[in-house]
Parts: sequence; structure tokens; C-alpha cells
Amino acid sequence: MGVHPLGVDADELRQRAAGPDVQGQVSALTSVTRGQRLIVRVDRTELSKNIVRGLAAYRELLITHPNGAAR
Repeated sequence: MGVHPLGVDADELRQRAAGPDVQGQVSALTSVTRGQRLIVRVDRTELSKNIVRGLAAYRELLITHPNGAAR
């Protein structure tokens, strides 16, 4: 979890994602999920972005594509 102002530095986030601690977490998550596909969601905590609506959209995605047809 992180706090990022509007206009995040994409290069910095890519470098951070390549860090050994993050890659260790990726390996652990990959091990736990045993090859299952995951949906990862990143939200702003800003109320006007309507997190609930976004979660409803994910529910709709899972209903309309139960076998993971959407990529």
C-alpha cells in the first residue's frame, strides 16, 4: 500500500516493482495461488472516485466472463 499524489512517477513505480522485496511478495503470492488468475485493483481513497461502483464493475466482469475470457 502506498500514498501517491496525483500524477505518479511511472518510472519510479516500475523500479519499485522490480525491487527484491516486491518480487519476493510476487513469488509468495504466485505460490499461494497455484497458477490461478488474480484480479488486482488499485484505488484512490478519494471519495469522489466511487470505489463501490468499481467493485460492482468487477462483479459484472466475473458474471459475464466466469471462465476468465476477458483479458
